[in-house]
Amino acid sequence: MNYYSIEFKKKALKELKNLPKEIIKAINNKISSLIENPLPYGVMKISGAQSLFRIRAGDYRIIYHVDKNQNLITILYFRHRKDVYRLMK
Repeated sequence: MNYYSIEFKKKALKELKNLPKEIIKAINNKISSLIENPLPYGVMKISGAQSLFRIRAGDYRIIYHVDKNQNLITILYFRHRKDVYRLMK
């Protein structure tokens, strides 16, 4: 089984620090599960992008890029569900 490395963009880390503690715990659980399976059940591909995906963590969405050649997942940002879809347009 191939394991993936996790990398965070600086902006994503800054956003993560400003979230409520209970949401941070849920996000950390989701990110930990991505190490073994970058495309778990419930993941959605972002239309118009080749390897961008989003996954739910409560009312928040984790947007990330998967590089299968390098076994690398780059966390781009965390957004509340009401804001993430405006960002995608």
